[in-house]
Amino acid sequence: MKIQIVAIAYRCPACSKDVMGEVDLFELGGEGTSIPCDCGESEVSLMLGAEGKIKISVPCLFCPESHRYQLAGVSFFERDLFTLACKYTSVDIVFMGDPTHVLNALEESEKQLIEMFREAMDEAGEEEQEYDCSHDYDWDEGRDQHYQEEKSDEEPAIPQPTGDLIGACANPTVTMNLMYLVKEFAQDQKIRCDCGKEGYNLQLGYDHIQLTCPHCGGVRRINSVTENDLYALADQDEIRIRR
Repeated sequence: MKIQIVAIAYRCPACSKDVMGEVDLFELGGEGTSIPCDCGESEVSLMLGAEGKIKISVPCLFCPESHRYQLAGVSFFERDLFTLACKYTSVDIVFMGDPTHVLNALEESEKQLIEMFREAMDEAGEEEQEYDCSHDYDWDEGRDQHYQEEKSDEEPAIPQPTGDLIGACANPTVTMNLMYLVKEFAQDQKIRCDCGKEGYNLQLGYDHIQLTCPHCGGVRRINSVTENDLYALADQDEIRIRR
């Protein structure tokens, strides 16, 4: 009997890495199996349920909790490509099927995410390449010493872009999701300044997003390094810019 093997890929919401593994029918029995990220912060878990259905739990780039799905075995094992999306954003978060098709879909998804990010910046009234994160840094245990030293004095001017805008930030996934949230706050008219006037300018930094009131110069800095930064903004009712 030929064992059907399925490639599964997803993007880790904790470290932004693309994660890919393979499963077969035998691995799904009993307690099931999982495909973890090397960072240890996320995993896709799968198991065989009643009537031959596949139960799958997938970490989401946009939501604090994983999404759970139940699939027919024919969809899981016999399609060249099968994707599942976040039910709130409709963005695909897991890709299953033939390895080549899965890799191509993952690459296409990344392009779509980058486009979402750029659209969010455009709607904030900024040119998409006005700000840059792509400095050269000396890394020490995952932290940027050069950037920390500059921050201790005066905030350095951000030069013109020399590389991928998103990929060079401290945490591209968190930055992208924060931009999505800022866009949602703006659409709901929930970005307000203490001066009472509307509008804001957006600046993208290496480890933060900064909103500035064009009328009074008030500033709101939003950290963009960890998932906690994302959850902190998501828990707020509005974004308040302080004078």
